[in-house]
Amino acid sequence: PALILPEVLDESKWWQGRHHYVDQENKYIFIYEATVQSGDLAYNTQLVKPEELKSYWDLLQPRWRGKMVAMDPKVSGAVSRGIRFFYFQPELGPKFITKLFAETDIALARDFTQMLDWLATGKFSLGVFVGSSESAKAMSQGLPIKDFSPGHFKEGAAVSPFNGTVAFVNRAPHPSAAKVLINWLLSREGQVAVQQHLASEGNVRESLREDIPKDVIPLSHRREPKVKYLMISRAADIDGENAALKLANDALAGAKKK
Repeated sequence: PALILPEVLDESKWWQGRHHYVDQENKYIFIYEATVQSGDLAYNTQLVKPEELKSYWDLLQPRWRGKMVAMDPKVSGAVSRGIRFFYFQPELGPKFITKLFAETDIALARDFTQMLDWLATGKFSLGVFVGSSESAKAMSQGLPIKDFSPGHFKEGAAVSPFNGTVAFVNRAPHPSAAKVLINWLLSREGQVAVQQHLASEGNVRESLREDIPKDVIPLSHRREPKVKYLMISRAADIDGENAALKLANDALAGAKKK
């Protein structure tokens, strides 16, 4: 009921022709920004040709056995986005997670610095659950590390709001003012302003409004019509993360016993 402006209510103006919400009821926590996730998978440019891997399932090929390192699933938050994508992507799912951690002799790192050092020195060829900011820093230092671009794999990529949600407090002291703010924020003018302001501070955040210019969003972070994207920040996705982590840890435990 807080949405009033016709241009805000018009769902054709938004990505996928609809409004997106975090909550399961699809009515309380509005998502107005969803940026393509990159950096979950990185490689040593001297050891890997990106065209050699076209599907995430290619990671299970014997040639990569013992040549991958992943952030430890027990490290809180470090694998959150990536593990959710694997779990909920219908072409991957629980089976892929189990095989990845049980059948590849995958090594584990406890922090990104350690992982990137191992990748850069060639101890490992591929890194799983690599933070995009960390890999970007490594690339800026001239290390032979690069992310697979979003959408490189046929299973697509994830999109997630970093801080792009808004909710209406139902007992706010000035509810009318709050409604004015929400509707301006979600208007074309508001979304252009927010997107440009964040970009000026180095925060690439793509609005879910499709009727605004995206020139401030680098192509590598921009949603492409031909790529399959999976939203991974809804309540059900977050709740499912524990199940995904349990799968990974159980697979690792089973691999150690063999």
